[in-house]
Amino acid sequence: MDLVPIDADFVDRWPHPHPPSSSSALVDAEACDEEQLYFVPYRWWKDLDVVGKLPFARDRLVEMYFWILGVYEPHYILAIRNLTKVMWLTSIIDDMYDASNATIEELVLFNDAIQRWEVSALDQLPDYMKLVYQTVLDTFNIIEDEMAKQGRSYGVEYAKSALKDLVGVYCKEAKWYHEGYVPKLATKEAFDWVSSNPLIVQGSSVICRLIDDVVGHKPCATHVCLLWVAKGIEQRVSGYTKDRMIVHDTAVLGCPNMSQMTIDSVRTMGAEVAIVNTYPAGSRDVVNAYKTVGIAAFGPIWDS
Repeated sequence: MDLVPIDADFVDRWPHPHPPSSSSALVDAEACDEEQLYFVPYRWWKDLDVVGKLPFARDRLVEMYFWILGVYEPHYILAIRNLTKVMWLTSIIDDMYDASNATIEELVLFNDAIQRWEVSALDQLPDYMKLVYQTVLDTFNIIEDEMAKQGRSYGVEYAKSALKDLVGVYCKEAKWYHEGYVPKLATKEAFDWVSSNPLIVQGSSVICRLIDDVVGHKPCATHVCLLWVAKGIEQRVSGYTKDRMIVHDTAVLGCPNMSQMTIDSVRTMGAEVAIVNTYPAGSRDVVNAYKTVGIAAFGPIWDS
């Protein structure tokens, strides 16, 4: 087995589902199938050196990686790699606004730089913010180049716009905290907005109604209705009331059209589902007949 250190060229890729957690980890290079590798931006993360240069930030690359695996299926390698980067950068920016020693003036400058999205904005930032800002610009440029090869670079502008909106909200929140301002929710404007029944309120109402119905539902007793078709059975039937039982004695009434008879019986009894118990061919015929008229039906494929 050929073990290589995690920082070798090979391991810009991590084999799923056990990504390495430190620079001392080893990977079996020969055992890894190239088509089954999950591409994770390890070298990009290592060069940024969050632990050393941004001690206030949570080092969450592995966590973000598994978050994104819950969004995309494994074969969407490019999407997993790029969204892991973006989510991790977002986490760093969030920590910068919440957990760093940055002044409110510095945080406002960073927001201004993000809104401008220009390299020249670097000059106005302190050194640790320059690192984050430059990484954001470089990362989005790389993503845009990769997407351009697929003719889909237009999507990057939407991602940039979303990040600008998010950082703008972070900055607004930081200003509120700095000023000691606690926003009031129960304002006239808020009530007017809710009263207009926006889509988010409509959707929330539907979800709440469904949750209420699920929690409050009390299952009722199951009522079983019986259709029994056989020879000489009239005298042997017991245990069922007549309104829930149909008996067809073939010795007296002859052989019926089973498919049509069972469909009529289900409708007469108001049943929600039918369980068919007969010989295999008959079971298939009856179940298929139910399906053609939209009745849920189940039946064995053997004679029980």
